[in-house]
Amino acid sequence: MKKRLAPIRYAMSMFAAIGSFFLLMYLTGFGHIVELRLVNVLIVIYFTGKMAADYAIARDKAGYLNHLIALFSANIINVVLCILGILLFVLLIDPSYPTIFENGLALFRVSSLSELIISLAMEGMAVGAVTSFGVMQYWKNYKVDYKNTD
Repeated sequence: MKKRLAPIRYAMSMFAAIGSFFLLMYLTGFGHIVELRLVNVLIVIYFTGKMAADYAIARDKAGYLNHLIALFSANIINVVLCILGILLFVLLIDPSYPTIFENGLALFRVSSLSELIISLAMEGMAVGAVTSFGVMQYWKNYKVDYKNTD
């Protein structure tokens, strides 16, 4: 797959992992536990780090800013997919699902579907930006000294 499609591929992988995790939480009845809902941040960090590592190891000459934009765009696509996923879940499967978040999603208390979507968008963009920048700071000075040392 081409480099320019990598953000879409990684965003879809993040979405699949987060969607599977939340579906498992819903089916087991643990959806109301806020601490478990924060595991999605670890999933985002994992996939963002994996994408940055792939760029660093490939020694792509696009530069720091282009890689940062690619990471952030993957996270934005993931947030949009997650919003669409939860919207479809609420409309098709469980219309009462937003009431689970009345004690707070992570930062905000949510009582309606529109508040849930706005909260997910704001928190998702914030986590995506911080994660993208943090991961790029980690990988910006990566050197491939051990590669092809035969």
